[in-house]
Amino acid sequence: MTATSPNAKPIQSPLNPDPIASTNATSATPPPPDTPQRLPRILTSLETLGFGLTGLLLWIGVAPGAQADLGGQVMGVWGVGGLFGILVNLQVRQLGQRYPDVAGGTPNYLSRLLPDWHWLTRYAAIGYFLSWVAVLPVNAIILTDLIQSTLIPMGVELPAIALKIGFTMLAFTVAFSGSRSLSTLHVVLLIPAVGLLLTFCVQGSVALFLAPELGHPVAIAPASFSLAGWAKWYLNGTYAFYACETASA
Repeated sequence: MTATSPNAKPIQSPLNPDPIASTNATSATPPPPDTPQRLPRILTSLETLGFGLTGLLLWIGVAPGAQADLGGQVMGVWGVGGLFGILVNLQVRQLGQRYPDVAGGTPNYLSRLLPDWHWLTRYAAIGYFLSWVAVLPVNAIILTDLIQSTLIPMGVELPAIALKIGFTMLAFTVAFSGSRSLSTLHVVLLIPAVGLLLTFCVQGSVALFLAPELGHPVAIAPASFSLAGWAKWYLNGTYAFYACETASA
């Protein structure tokens, strides 16, 4: 029997001159180029939820007008829109699992799904950008009208143009300051706002259906279906239906 010294070196051969170096090189071999690299996660689940709740607040501007115009038919708008919103979220989830190296958003996923249709993906990217850029000045106008309607009865009048420009510039400043600051703003403002909105809706629904002064639930009269009215308010409510998709971007 031959004893082996603890300091003995491994036997080298012409085919494998250095077994240890070969083993280290094999372990440090980079993954194949076809393997997608996962993007690093920089936001928590709560911050991502804040992004997903962004467009839901636009429901406030759509629901009163839709209710006044359609009556009971408005449930057809919210029911169909909510169903498609669920399907969009499930589809985006599958695309995120399939393309972990893509930042997200409909245009980015379309560029992977339709690599030969460059004109269509560019059109989708432009439409995606314009649709959300339009929200900023619209919200600035709504905030300006809200402030003026509150302060003018008190004798305080502020220039409307300055308020609209200021609110618009504030939104763009926060948006371009980074994802972390924008997500923090969403968490601080949107989650309490959605919670209060949900509380308001539940309280109003309970008061409407109980109607203690009438002694019986309120009967809602059936409304005749109008395709033009349904299509109009469905288009106006698309921001609320598909808003959770923005969290993937």
